[in-house]
Amino acid sequence: MCRDVPTAPGEDAVRTQGDAFKQEGETLTGTHVSEMGEAPLKGTVKGVDVEYTLTLDMGGQQMSIVHKAKVDGDTMKGSADIEGMGSIAFTAKRKQ
Repeated sequence: MCRDVPTAPGEDAVRTQGDAFKQEGETLTGTHVSEMGEAPLKGTVKGVDVEYTLTLDMGGQQMSIVHKAKVDGDTMKGSADIEGMGSIAFTAKRKQ
């Protein structure tokens, strides 16, 4: 999926990031790809509700980001809670 997220909480500018997901039952795994590198992700899918966490290495410090979203067809909308920095809304669309 490709997702557009604000460059920072409260900003209008967006950047596009990519995530590759694999679902087995309610278990979600995959890889998050952004300008900060790649990170594994783990979470759950329950009906249309998706929740997953990824941890980025920020110069030797670990930063966890918890994503909560709802799926509607080929689109997923939700928020990403960035550890210690607040949350941002995101929209993701399935790559065609």
